[in-house]
Amino acid sequence: LIDPGDEEQLAGEEPSGSTSLQGEVLLVGESPAGARLLVRMLECAGATVAVLRNVESALAHLQVEALASTPVLLASSAGPASASALRSAGHAGPIAALDIPASATGDWLAAGCDACLPGPVERKRVVEFLAGSGARR
Repeated sequence: LIDPGDEEQLAGEEPSGSTSLQGEVLLVGESPAGARLLVRMLECAGATVAVLRNVESALAHLQVEALASTPVLLASSAGPASASALRSAGHAGPIAALDIPASATGDWLAAGCDACLPGPVERKRVVEFLAGSGARR
């Protein structure tokens, strides 16, 4: 999921002049090997990350917390149907699919994703997506 060759990502350091995030981000899907690192990277950028195993848990979390515009990052294990379920339930926030093969991008976008970030996922690309969605300070 995460590029192990990126020392900046592994260190969890925020490069000078980089974008800072605020608010909550949901990471949904079976815990990929790099999920802990991704969570750490997002936390270092200023986000609060909730890791949820499946879309049902995400929908319950979003309803309880009244977080209709919270950014959602879907691990490839969640499947495109997860994006569709979020949109059908009225989720208006940004959704990005992570670690998606180029051949599957169309399916994810058609299901309701705003972006597909192929693997290995780079911290800069995830933070830029989230910052562009309004999760920055």
